[in-house]
Amino acid sequence: LWDQPYYREAAEGTIRIYLKLHKNPPEELAEPDYSGMTAAEKKKAKAIARKKASKKKKVAAAEAQAKADNNTTDNNNKSSKKKLHPTEQDVEGDELLKKNALEECKKLSAILSKYAPSHLSTWLLQYDVSIQRGTGKSLMALQALFQARKVAAIDNHSEVFTRIVDFCSRPIPDDQPAVVQQVLKEQIPVLLNHASSVSDFVNSVAAEKEQQKCATRLAVAKALCQHGG
Repeated sequence: LWDQPYYREAAEGTIRIYLKLHKNPPEELAEPDYSGMTAAEKKKAKAIARKKASKKKKVAAAEAQAKADNNTTDNNNKSSKKKLHPTEQDVEGDELLKKNALEECKKLSAILSKYAPSHLSTWLLQYDVSIQRGTGKSLMALQALFQARKVAAIDNHSEVFTRIVDFCSRPIPDDQPAVVQQVLKEQIPVLLNHASSVSDFVNSVAAEKEQQKCATRLAVAKALCQHGG
């Protein structure tokens, strides 16, 4: 199943959705600001939030069950209850929204990297997920970029280029072990084709515009606005 095209496409779409939810969580799922509350007020606020969520879940389940009951009859035209499929129990996707977005992304991107390693989108998404997971996943993000560049069919693919610029523009995290910092210091210049800086890398790619596709030219133009010299 995991190496089938339809599964890969569904997994990629799911990762993109969860990444958007991680960056822009629905208002009802966003963590309230407890900073100005006392310990007692914070405890009370959390209890109220849990109660509201539980009530909403029960109402949704009851509505779904009622709908199933009204739409199912036996051969004698007598009402009969139907056991709801999990997708029918959560028709609005509320339970899926409550899942940890990054954890879901992590699981799916790991599956794609194992079963669909020859697809560029696998490594682009692996990078996106790793970056969102924090500096502790810097080496995973680095590996994803090297894999993406290897799989990309053309030099300076727009999506790969954009992510290389993004990664190399970030400071080397000082909260990571010395060996991790050393690997990053050694490999970032390789990503930049040994350019002396991100700015020089962007300018060098810009100089090759006659050989580039429109998407790459647009990505380079955006990078020039930020890093061009």
